[in-house]
Amino acid sequence: MRLGGLAAWTATGHPAESGDPAATAATFTPHWRPELLATLDEVRELSTAGDVYDGSLSEWTADPALPVETG
Repeated sequence: MRLGGLAAWTATGHPAESGDPAATAATFTPHWRPELLATLDEVRELSTAGDVYDGSLSEWTADPALPVETG
């Protein structure tokens, strides 16, 4: 759990439970989705426009109730 751990999670009203969850058998069938792919040139073009998510959480977790991990 990130950004404050369990204490921050429960302090903001999210549920928590103990024990092992019940597992249900399932079958995964992958489906090819070519519309979700981008060429290297497309990614480069978007990255210079500032429209690419770079993996940092700062702008995606702007909730001031949750502390941001540093390190």
